[in-house]
Amino acid sequence: MNVAGWNPMTNTTSTPPRFVILTAIDASASSERVVSAAIGFARVIAGAEMHIVHVMQGLSQAPSLVGLSATPPLVELRDAARSLLDRSGRSVTAESPQMRVVTHLSEGIAWKRIVQLAANIQADLVLVGTHDYGAVERFVLGSVASTVARKAPCPVLVVRAKDVHKDTTQEIEPACVQCVRMQRETRGATLWCERHAEHHLHARLHYEYPESFAVGSTMLQP
Repeated sequence: MNVAGWNPMTNTTSTPPRFVILTAIDASASSERVVSAAIGFARVIAGAEMHIVHVMQGLSQAPSLVGLSATPPLVELRDAARSLLDRSGRSVTAESPQMRVVTHLSEGIAWKRIVQLAANIQADLVLVGTHDYGAVERFVLGSVASTVARKAPCPVLVVRAKDVHKDTTQEIEPACVQCVRMQRETRGATLWCERHAEHHLHARLHYEYPESFAVGSTMLQP
């Protein structure tokens, strides 16, 4: 990612520029991946500070819909939300004790609150998670991640679970199981299995043409 002002290398000056990472979480298991990814970025960016936000959606409209006092459930939900933020904040400080960590609890429309906070704190990078909804659920619910990616005032990283065998579309084939095993066993030194390496040109600077995978891949070997 080539972004103006983006400097992932450790700054040698005594006071590196401030780099604000905003991490949006919810109560799902995917939030752990989001926080883990944010920690990974923060470790290699000088001057990084972590802001973690959780948005409680639609609670302000609940009393009028059910005709009941919402004070007890709201208190419980807010306590649970604060506990979620506290756990996430502690996991960051455990990994990076010197990093500044700030948690934010908000209420309202998730994408709007996340984007507004990103603008308010001058975020340099926003991380959001995504859920593997079906087609109907995506149509009805929309996607907080995609809306944040479109409207945020800075780069947005959408964090999802890695699944190289996932058949996402009819146009994209799942990864070859044998190729994936070869890459894992050789730590990327060999990219293709025997069947897909038929057109491999053996050279230190070489091009590979695995069938159904790509027009060509170039690898510079030491």
